[in-house]
Amino acid sequence: MNKKQMFKYRELLRLSMARMRAHFVRFQGARVGEKCLMGSGVRIDRPWTAKFGIRCVLEPQVWIDTVSDNASFQVGDYTFIGRGAHIFISEMVSIGSNCLIGDGVIISDHKHNIEQGKLIGSQGCASDPVDIEDDVMLSVRSIILQGVSIGKGAVVGPGAVVTGNIPPYSIAAGAPARIVGKR
Repeated sequence: MNKKQMFKYRELLRLSMARMRAHFVRFQGARVGEKCLMGSGVRIDRPWTAKFGIRCVLEPQVWIDTVSDNASFQVGDYTFIGRGAHIFISEMVSIGSNCLIGDGVIISDHKHNIEQGKLIGSQGCASDPVDIEDDVMLSVRSIILQGVSIGKGAVVGPGAVVTGNIPPYSIAAGAPARIVGKR
C-alpha cells in the first residue's frame, strides 16, 4: 500500500469516527441533523439542550459549556466551528446557517456580577442571549460577549472583542470591536 492509499484510508477512518461521535451526541439527547461531523475531544455539557442543523462540523476540542438545564444552544445548517472554540451558555446562544466560527473563538452569553460589598465568589451571573445570524464569519480567537447580536453576512476580525451589536454585512475589528468597513 502506497502513501496516497494510506492517506485515503486514514481520512475515511477520521470521517467515519466524526460521524460516529455525532451519533453518540444524538444518543445523549442532542438534536443532530444529518451528516454532522464532530471531531475528537468535542465536549458538549448537557447535550439535551443543543440542536445542530444538517452538515454542521465541529472541529476537535470544541467545548459547548452549558451551565443550566434551561439553556438553549442552536446551530443552523452547514455551519463550521473551528478547533478549540469555547461556547459558554447560561441562557441562549444561537448561531445561524452557513457560518464560519474560527479556531479558538470564545462566545459567552453571561458575565459574573462584580457588586461592591459582596465577596466575588458569592455573586451570581447576569446573562443576556447571543444571536449570530446567517452567513457570519468570526475570525480566529475573536471573543463575543453577552447580549450581542451579529447581523447577517457580518465579518469579525481576528482577536476582536465584540461588546456591542454588529450590523448586517459589516466588518468589525479591534478590542473593543468597532466597524471598519462593509462587505
